[in-house]
Amino acid sequence: MQPGESKEFAVKFPADFFNDKLKGLDISFQVTLNEIREEVLPAIDDELAKKAGRYESLDELKKVIMDNLEQGYAKRVDQELNEQIFIDLIAKSEFEVPEAMVDMELEGIVNEAERSFAYRNITLEQMGLSKESIAEKYRDTALKQVKRHLILGKMIKQEKLSLSDDELEDALTEMAANFNQPVEEIKKYYDQNKDKLEYFKHTILEKKAIKLIIDNSKITDVEPEKDPAPGDESETAASED
Repeated sequence: MQPGESKEFAVKFPADFFNDKLKGLDISFQVTLNEIREEVLPAIDDELAKKAGRYESLDELKKVIMDNLEQGYAKRVDQELNEQIFIDLIAKSEFEVPEAMVDMELEGIVNEAERSFAYRNITLEQMGLSKESIAEKYRDTALKQVKRHLILGKMIKQEKLSLSDDELEDALTEMAANFNQPVEEIKKYYDQNKDKLEYFKHTILEKKAIKLIIDNSKITDVEPEKDPAPGDESETAASED
């Protein structure tokens, strides 16, 4: 196509398409090409670094990017380690969970999903979703989360874990940095929402409980499993025969 040309094409949406309003429909689209643009990438140099932020050189920008990547990988490792710990703990701890607690956790998950879509000016309906479908999909997740909270709550009480003023101050400062907000604004919000402040304090105590578990656990680094090289599978099958 050239600029100014128009073209019509048909699209058939599959029966299992996520948006119920479009499932199984055949829709014709009329497209007009207005212009063709070519992306011209800037030179990767000190001038680019200065435009990207308060950096004096490309090396300084590279260091910041590497630091961010390393922090991201470190957080991912911690998250995966925590997940492995709780999968094992939950598997070894068979106990009943009140349905009311699961429903409350589910409500939080649904509300968070709504807020996330609303931030992008999208409704659940536009995504072919509903509160009921989200609740059904994430019920098992909510159940595990409740068990996690109960296990950690028991440990906090058993180990008599507490939160000092300095630890709370550090946590609020970290949150302010993560949200790029003045710490005084964060404190003001929690001063006006005491219930949320108590929940925030409890999440910090849960982190202390998790650290206690990790510190008293034997953790072994393992090499990731490698995908078989082309031809390996056939050779393995031949050797089994």
